[in-house]
Amino acid sequence: KNKCYERWWQAHLHWGDMITKCLDLAIMNRRWIAHRALGDKLSRWIIVYSYASKALLRGSSLGAADDIEGSGLVERGILSREELNAVCDSPCWQPHFAIEMIRAVLVEAHKVPGGRGLTFDEANKIHSQVFRCFDGVIKEMTALVGDNIPTRRHLLGKGHSRN
Repeated sequence: KNKCYERWWQAHLHWGDMITKCLDLAIMNRRWIAHRALGDKLSRWIIVYSYASKALLRGSSLGAADDIEGSGLVERGILSREELNAVCDSPCWQPHFAIEMIRAVLVEAHKVPGGRGLTFDEANKIHSQVFRCFDGVIKEMTALVGDNIPTRRHLLGKGHSRN
């Protein structure tokens, strides 16, 4: 029983860390991304990361026939049908695809003409530090996906229900 509890506790801690990193990223987004449309896009991909991580842990996919999460994201306007198809067609794990989209949005924000993508222009000393903050959280989010895989193996390998 102790071993089972230890695994449960580790999974609990990892999932809590994932949620915390998503919240950290969302706060940085709202504070430092000045371009509203890009900020909204970044928020959507943070949400997708969470749902994709949950699906991965359950041994499922956002586009699986028995998983309503992907179509729910489309219905709520978080993903377009094309974006969901891109997530599902990607050869990488779906949470990693969401992370790559988050990175792409940050690059896009950095390239907005006149420095209007970020709240700090390039002349401000903090400008480069902003990307280091984003990058640090994103690296941790990536690592947490891998940290949860042993939990997935344990749960799915033991024949537990996904529900």
